[in-house]
Formats: sequence, structure tokens, C-alpha cells
Amino acid sequence: MEGFARNLRELRRAKNWSQKELAVISDVPLKTIQNYEQNRGGGSPTLYNLMLLADLFDVTPYHLYYGRNSEMKTNSIYMDALVSELTQLSSYEAIRKIHDSVPLGNSLPKLSITEEVIHKISEEWNEGVAYPKRGYYRPFIEQTIRRYAENRAIWKKEFNLR
Repeated sequence: MEGFARNLRELRRAKNWSQKELAVISDVPLKTIQNYEQNRGGGSPTLYNLMLLADLFDVTPYHLYYGRNSEMKTNSIYMDALVSELTQLSSYEAIRKIHDSVPLGNSLPKLSITEEVIHKISEEWNEGVAYPKRGYYRPFIEQTIRRYAENRAIWKKEFNLR
């Protein structure tokens, strides 16, 4: 947890925020911020606090834990799970239903929608599409991923995804 403490302190200082200001902005108690930065208690931040802090500093949770020079070379466990679930969708109707759903405006974790992710989903969804490909394309896939992530539990249940 020393890396998290150091990274949080560096990110906060880069914004010229005091610990008290960060506590007010984030609604994470001042004592909790102090404990995080001093690596007291040895506990990890709650998932909610981790995501909130990452969002405030516009970094990934991975960056908060391991620093800017250690960004993940592959997608996060979360993105891997999303890709696995989305590639299980085989019907045009299911994919279209997710894509066309109304955005909920939920705050989402930082989604690592890389070229690799787009390619993997595109290959699965466009299987059997005649060339030149006229199937799913990047903006469509990105929006579908975001809409899926906003309402993941409901979509998983509705389409029986594992």
C-alpha cells in the first residue's frame, strides 16, 4: 500500500490541493485521506473510494496503486470481464438493444477501450459478415460497451451472460 499512499499524495500535490481540500472535494473523510497518505492501518481503500479518487485525478485505479510508469500493458480485470460478456452476445437484436438503450448518466470507471478490445469484439460480432466488412465499427462498439457497463447487472441477467 506504500505505492498507493505515495501516488495519492503526489497526485494531490500536483493539483495543489491540501488534504482538507481533497476531503471536501471527494467527500472522503479527512482522517481517511490522512490514513491513506500515511499508509496507516494497512487497509486498502474501498472500491468506491478508489474509483472516486481515480476519477477526480483522471487516472486509472491501476495508476493510483502502481504509478504512471507502471500502467497495465493489458486491459484491467474489469475490462476483460466486459469483453468476455459482450463477446457472448450473438444476436444482432441483443447488441442493438444495448447500443440503443438510453444512457443512465452513471459515473463509470475508467474504461480501457483499446484497439485490442475493439478488435476482439469486432471480430466476434462481425463473424460471417461479407467483405468488405459492413458490420460493427469502432464508435458503435465503444458506445455499446459504455451502455453495457452502465447497466451491466441488468444486461447480464437479461441475456444470461456469464
